[in-house]
Amino acid sequence: MARGKHNGNARSRRVRRWWSAKDRGAKFATVGVVLRACLAIGLIAGTGIGLAYLDRNVHTAARFHLSPLIELVDVPDGLRDTMTAKLAPFEAVSEFDPRICAKIGQALEADPWVRRVTSVRRTHDLRITASCEYRLPAALVQIDSGFYLVDEQQVRLPGVYGYQETLPLIQGVDSDPPPPGEIWDVPDLGAGMALARLIVPERFYRQITGIQVHNYGGRRSASNAHIVLTTDRAGRVINWGSAPGEEVEENSAQRKIAILRHNYERYGRVDAGFGMIDISVYPDRFTTNG
Repeated sequence: MARGKHNGNARSRRVRRWWSAKDRGAKFATVGVVLRACLAIGLIAGTGIGLAYLDRNVHTAARFHLSPLIELVDVPDGLRDTMTAKLAPFEAVSEFDPRICAKIGQALEADPWVRRVTSVRRTHDLRITASCEYRLPAALVQIDSGFYLVDEQQVRLPGVYGYQETLPLIQGVDSDPPPPGEIWDVPDLGAGMALARLIVPERFYRQITGIQVHNYGGRRSASNAHIVLTTDRAGRVINWGSAPGEEVEENSAQRKIAILRHNYERYGRVDAGFGMIDISVYPDRFTTNG
């Protein structure tokens, strides 16, 4: 009986150990499932956080690169705001766009204020620099519709203006202005521009307030001066005569300038103090009727 009891107890202990082992295995399996679930959840959460971080940084980088720093080199102060506004749309283009320099160059070439684009390039610090030759006002042209600017090559510049005393004023051009950026290619304006080039360098220039070409070529009166200069004394005029280079049996443009220069040096007045003088006839002096 003792041996049978002993054997029974032994089997009971083995059964308990077996169940205990099974229970431990189940527990371990449950813990493994839980751990694997936690790991999966952690991976998912980490991936989400990583993607959100990556997305935020990508957008931050994108915002940074969508605003390239464009520097205009040697732009005249009076044109800086205009040209900066011209390039504003390129702030929405990635600076890594392989054609951005070409696009900027094309936009500048199309602007009437730009004569020629000399370079558009990236610098070592990823800026973009643009260098141009600009058209600058050389004369103010007055017609019935207002005042217009032209450059040295008679290219009409943008805008309609009021009177500006710092520029030579050409009056009486018998044609409407072309669109901005196109040459105002008419002979009466050409004659006025040629005369302006002669007068502007002279000391007496500020006393000349207008170059009138109303009668250019004698189109209104064959007997009157083709070009008349007005002065800063109301009502006083100088009969210049024919356009520079178109003289026939009259003083050359250089002789006329010499007479005006002499008047200024001797009398302090380009018009010598008279209401009207004519400098087209005699090579060494003017004539007047009062």
